[in-house]
Amino acid sequence: MPKIYRPLRAMRVYCLDCMCGQSKEVRLCPSEHCALWPYRMGRRPKENGPSKKLAASSRFEQSDPTKVENVTKDAESD
Repeated sequence: MPKIYRPLRAMRVYCLDCMCGQSKEVRLCPSEHCALWPYRMGRRPKENGPSKKLAASSRFEQSDPTKVENVTKDAESD
């Protein structure tokens, strides 16, 4: 019966198999076009890109109380 792994562990096992069981070769893997490349170390990749910063700035804009006040002042003047 085959062993069942959790998804990140399964990706790591696949990468180890691809690199003939050599952990160092997995770390140095040149196949950046591979869909599993970001997960080759058995961990989630860190999100340091612009998408995380954009999401944080959009949350700030939504919770900005000054914008809510401006909207209510405009509504009162109508």
